[in-house]
Parts: sequence; C-alpha cells; structure tokens
Amino acid sequence: MTISNYLKNIRKKVLRSKINLFFWKIYALFVALFLAVLMLENVFYFSLETRQKILFSTISAASSIILVYLIYILIAHNNVIKKYKLSTIALNIGEYSFNRKDMILNAFQLENSKNQTGSLDLQNSFIKNVQSKIQNVDQKPLLAGDKIFLWKRIAFWILLITNISVVLTWNHSVSALYRLAHAETKFLPPMPFNITSQSKYIGILGGESANVEFISIKNAPDSINVEFKPLAFQNNADSVILKVAYNGNGTYLSLIHI
Repeated sequence: MTISNYLKNIRKKVLRSKINLFFWKIYALFVALFLAVLMLENVFYFSLETRQKILFSTISAASSIILVYLIYILIAHNNVIKKYKLSTIALNIGEYSFNRKDMILNAFQLENSKNQTGSLDLQNSFIKNVQSKIQNVDQKPLLAGDKIFLWKRIAFWILLITNISVVLTWNHSVSALYRLAHAETKFLPPMPFNITSQSKYIGILGGESANVEFISIKNAPDSINVEFKPLAFQNNADSVILKVAYNGNGTYLSLIHI
C-alpha cells in the first residue's frame, strides 16, 4: 500500500469517527430538547402558534445542522480543510509514532513528487522504510473513540432522566405529547373554576327523585360530571350513579332517580 492510500484510509476512518461523534451529540441534544419542551408544555399548555413555531424551528435547525455538517465532511474528504489534509494527518501520525515528526510527510511528498532530485534508490529505500513502519502505527489517537464513549454515556443518562420524568408525570406527559404531535390542532387550556352545591345534603329513598343544583364561579365549563353514592357506601353492595350536568348560565341541574 502506498503512503498516499494509507493516509486516505486513515482520513476516512477519522471522518467516520467524527460523524459518529456528531450523531451522538445531536441525539443527546434533541433528547434533552424533547424533555425540556415536554415539561414546559405540561406546565404552560402552549398555544397553537407556539407549538407550530417549536416544530418548525426544531425541523429547520436539525435539517440545517445536518446539511452543513455533511457539506463540511464532503469538503474535508476532498483535501480542502487543513485539519483533514493528508499532509496534516501525516504530521499528526509522525508526532506520536516516529522520532521525527515530519518523517511520514517527507515520504509522502517524495512519493508524489514529479521532480526527482538526488538518488532515486535512496528515495525509494526511504519510502519503503516508512511504508513498513506505518503498518503497525496505532490509529486510536487520531480517532474520537473516547469522546464517542463519553457522549454515549451522556445520551444514556439524558434518555434515562427523560423516561423517569415521563413515567412520574405520565398523566400530564401523555396529554402534552399528544398536543405536541398534533401541532395543527388547537387545544383549549383548562381554566380554573369553583363548583358550589346549592342543594347541600339530600336524603332520598328508593323510588324517589331529586334535583341537584350547582353553581360555578369564574370560568364555568360546558358540563360537569356528578357522582352520586350512598352515605354509607360499600364497594361490594352499593353502586355509584354518574350524571352529566350541563351549563345553564353558570347553573348546573342534575336529576337523580333512585
């Protein structure tokens, strides 16, 4: 294998390593962003416009970052960016693998030189000597193995925190996730209100009927669910009666028949 091909193979491995690292960084970032948006939606109940802006911004940002990075990798692969030029990689390998930092670089330049000066035999001997030595060079210092492992751990802990947070706030998180997934649908946020019974305590026997009246203070809902059960309620012996009472100018009437 020529030194040029060797350096190109090293560059491919370095770029693949960088792409792998980039993926784990982006993954951890978006999981953390998802958790933040989900918890904020739980608390603030975002409007339709806000949810659309969040969705549009997230998709735009992700697409732009990935596109720019892929263009960067493509340019680097074409020997344009100094950090990923074959000459720079040759110097980096020489710095930790050889006594002379520029040993691989000199052999690389001689191998690709069109103007041959000096002894051709000495040049070929030097190139072959370098070719034999680079086969056993440790490539790990050039790769992002340690950083990839670190970001895998970071992503794991962020994902674990996200799962725990969703489980602990399951009732709210499921609704928040549904609203975020339906960014084109308008959801009305729940408004606080007070319900007061005007009928107070009612005692009725079997076969009798009674009207129960409630009034609402502040933001009156369209309807309320009313649950009737005996005073001395027993799970196995008694049953619960459920009624829906509708709003009539802030007053709710429900008829119960035993």
